[in-house]
Amino acid sequence: MTEFVNVPVPADRVQDVYEFLAKTKRAAFNNPDWDEEQAKSYARPPYQWDEELVGRMVQESSEKMRSILRSLAADGVGRDPQSVDDIAKLTGLERAQVVATLGPFDKRVKGRYGMKVMPFDSVSDAEDGRRYLTMPEDVAQMVWAKLEELESKKAR
Repeated sequence: MTEFVNVPVPADRVQDVYEFLAKTKRAAFNNPDWDEEQAKSYARPPYQWDEELVGRMVQESSEKMRSILRSLAADGVGRDPQSVDDIAKLTGLERAQVVATLGPFDKRVKGRYGMKVMPFDSVSDAEDGRRYLTMPEDVAQMVWAKLEELESKKAR
């Protein structure tokens, strides 16, 4: 018999827990050869980027988006928060190109990858009113590794 435990969950996240549990069950049911761990990894939380998903995201990104990801990943360590203008300077893109590239990327992150968060954070500066992007170090390492892999394949 299944044992149940009470786990406090913020009210605004209850639906996410339901979706996670349902997705795990569906994954195991639709793939009878999968063990429970495989099903759980398939049903990753929509707030956590893992190596497989980051690799796919980088692989499927346009060259413009890859250059933006490269500027945010900064050799795999992340960089201080960057404004759109900073990113434009680092990538050689026009400011409008950076903005026009981030819009469809946001839709792809939510639609294709089922994520509720971007692989980078966005913060607003109260003083200058601008938005700044920053990539967490763990994601930066995964992005940088995939970019390096793609570059080495291209060089062959």
